[in-house]
Amino acid sequence: NHMTVRLHDGSTLIARSVLATPTNARITISDDISYRLNSDSLSSIQFKTLTEQAQKDYDAILDDDAAGDVLIVLRPSGAIDELEGIIERIDDKTVTFNFDGDRIPVELTKLAGVKLLQPSSLKVLQTTCSLTDLNGNAWHARTFNLNPEENALTFETGTGDKISIQLNLIQKLQFASTNVV
Repeated sequence: NHMTVRLHDGSTLIARSVLATPTNARITISDDISYRLNSDSLSSIQFKTLTEQAQKDYDAILDDDAAGDVLIVLRPSGAIDELEGIIERIDDKTVTFNFDGDRIPVELTKLAGVKLLQPSSLKVLQTTCSLTDLNGNAWHARTFNLNPEENALTFETGTGDKISIQLNLIQKLQFASTNVV
């Protein structure tokens, strides 16, 4: 069972689990790969695969403007519901949701996902390249640094997170400009 994690810069990650506190997030991709990000970088997390209709409703919620974080609930009927508040923490089992001052632990099994408000303090910078890795992650990157000793490429996302990926995991680098190969 995998989760789809989106960042405010448009990066999309396929994760096994997510642990997020108010400041930091750990996105676990596989047994030996996980990434540390600022929690502010996270735009949404879809916890499960949805039916076609539920996915349409889910995507519509992601596209809508919201004044706060949004808990996207999957009803037993398969319908999608939303609740606005503050998402304080995410772990393997629950999302801690602050609704009008009440802290409610909501089981992941009841959720389609969460949508996280972009903080006004977060400046999303222009990225120059989309980096696709063999785990199905599509990173939006701006600055690169080759690290030959570790056989890795280090880059910065549009949200300012510094990521390091083993060279043998990189599938494709696609630059926005048509005249760059």
